[in-house]
Amino acid sequence: MTGKPRSGFSLIEMLIATAIVLVAVGVLSELASVGRRHATAAEDAATAQRICQNRLEEILCGAAPLEAADDATVTEDPDWTCSVELKPLEQYAWQPGLAELRVTVKKGSETAGPSRSFSLVRWVRSASPASGGGQSGLGAGADTGTDRASSPPGADTLGGPQP
Repeated sequence: MTGKPRSGFSLIEMLIATAIVLVAVGVLSELASVGRRHATAAEDAATAQRICQNRLEEILCGAAPLEAADDATVTEDPDWTCSVELKPLEQYAWQPGLAELRVTVKKGSETAGPSRSFSLVRWVRSASPASGGGQSGLGAGADTGTDRASSPPGADTLGGPQP
């Protein structure tokens, strides 16, 4: 019996086509998930940098005290905590009162999974009597590179002892 040729797809062709479509949808779904994770990480990094920079600027302009603080909750964003460390730099004896100001912000806790953190470092004159009690920032900050504009007039920010 020779009849008309059958038109359409066989069951096996349909199963293979369905499997290919399902694999493609799975791959695209995973790519979208990776993209979302990276976008969230980039958003967190930008938020951390903004919070850290704001806190550092508050300290440098005198709106916040130049003192150490541990894991204080950030008022603008309660998911983040902020730590301030002030460490004297004794290796620069020719520049008494020089200290490293490190501002670190963290999101998350150790119990809730991985946390994200960001730090900025700036060299400042500490409020010790040897430095004259000033809170002005010195150049050589890790956040902005050499920034002589923020130094007091006539201050030598990077050189050795003044004659």
